[in-house]
This record gives sequence, structure tokens and C-alpha cells, in this order.
Amino acid sequence: MAYMSQDQKKTLAPGIKGVLTKYGMKGTTAVRNHCTLVVNVTEGPLDLIGNANAKSEERCEPGERRVVHKDYIRVSNYHARDQFSDECQAFVLELLEACNVGNWDKSDLQADYHNVGWYVDINIGRYDWPYTLLHSTHEPEATAKADESVSTTERDYGGAFDGFTVASDANLGP
Repeated sequence: MAYMSQDQKKTLAPGIKGVLTKYGMKGTTAVRNHCTLVVNVTEGPLDLIGNANAKSEERCEPGERRVVHKDYIRVSNYHARDQFSDECQAFVLELLEACNVGNWDKSDLQADYHNVGWYVDINIGRYDWPYTLLHSTHEPEATAKADESVSTTERDYGGAFDGFTVASDANLGP
């Protein structure tokens, strides 16, 4: 049965904070319902939301519906590798690894039997507390990519969407 205590969170916190510090990010950790470790990434120089939107756009065919995130995004533990690219992907995968130190998954999905040490939720911002993108001075290449993805999103969607919106090329207009 999944169980996460405050003591376990304190044990994992230095590794999580180490990953956040390595990438210049800020975040908080919490325990929800005694079974889930929650990491909320609040601000940093990586454009995680723009990167996820760009990656989503890459995967979709023209005219296909896709989700566009604005202020926050919940990271999928199972599809994090497909949800992000480049340095954003490396950050999220390292953060997931730090959150799962000592965790196990002996689940049998065919029998609908779930046996994990604890669940992990990673949120980039929250619905009531948006992610803040800080401009990085030490990596001009990363900033150029982030600016490019933001301008692409603003060009395609006019910057007028809340939280996330399902959009398709057919209804975007000229």
C-alpha cells in the first residue's frame, strides 16, 4: 500500500532540492493524503510550459486537436520523456528520479492490483499559482529557444487562452 510520511519527505528533500538548485529552479515539496509526494515547481529559467507546448505541437498532425498550457502543467510520470525535450526533459527526468529514490512498483495492471511505495506528482505551477519564467543570463541559447517557442505560441493562438485550451488548426482563423 502506498505510504509517504513527513519523515520520508525530509529524507528525499535534499536530493530534490539538489536537482532544483542545479537547474536554477525554485519549488516546494509536500505530502498529500499520506500516499503522494508532491513537488510544485514555482519558478525558474527553463521555459517548461513553452517547451511542453512546442513538443505537443511537434507530435500533432496539422488540424489535429492539442492541449495548450498557459500557467501550469502537471507532469505525467509515465510520459515525461515524450512531454518535454532537451534541457527541460533532462530536468524533469532527474527530478522524477530524485523523487523515486527507494520507491518500488510491483503493480499488476492486468489484475488491477496496485502496489507502489508512494505516488509522485510534479506540478509546473498550479492553477492558483502560475509558474514564473525567469530570464537566464548565463545561457543565451536556452533563452533564444524559449523566446522562439513563446512567439510561436503567441502567433498561433494569439496569447488568449486560460490555463489550457484544446485547439486545432481548423478553428484558429487566419
